[in-house]
Amino acid sequence: MRFYACPQVRAACLRLQETEGADVNLLLFCCWTALRGEQLAGADLEWLCRRFRGWRQRLILPLRGLRRGAARAWLHRLWLRLELGAERWQQYRMERWWLGAGRRLPPETGSSLAIQAGSNLECYRRCLGARPEGCWTEVAQILVKALLKHGAS
Repeated sequence: MRFYACPQVRAACLRLQETEGADVNLLLFCCWTALRGEQLAGADLEWLCRRFRGWRQRLILPLRGLRRGAARAWLHRLWLRLELGAERWQQYRMERWWLGAGRRLPPETGSSLAIQAGSNLECYRRCLGARPEGCWTEVAQILVKALLKHGAS
């Protein structure tokens, strides 16, 4: 969560959420696994996308809509807490699955954090069906740069 708290990371993730329909939790998952030196397989990301698509559509997106449409500040805060709680649960489930999956691919020989993160994000881009042109490449570069800074601290 410290990584997402960086203003440029948050803005980059939200930009892909709004323009490409990306799941911020999956973007953060790609970054987390790269920080751990782990490579994601396309099949793993496809499974995660399928696994949490319904959760996102039935719970997270409606809560987000309620939050955005809230006329009162206290309602906005309530919907935000519920939305963030649902997203934390998704992050927890993804982490538990990944740590128990035992299907991690070894990193490419000599691969750096930047290469690993770029590879994981590219894998998610393909899974999502987003075009490489447009904002995806720019946002991926922002995330990789922030990861390098975060990983060094």
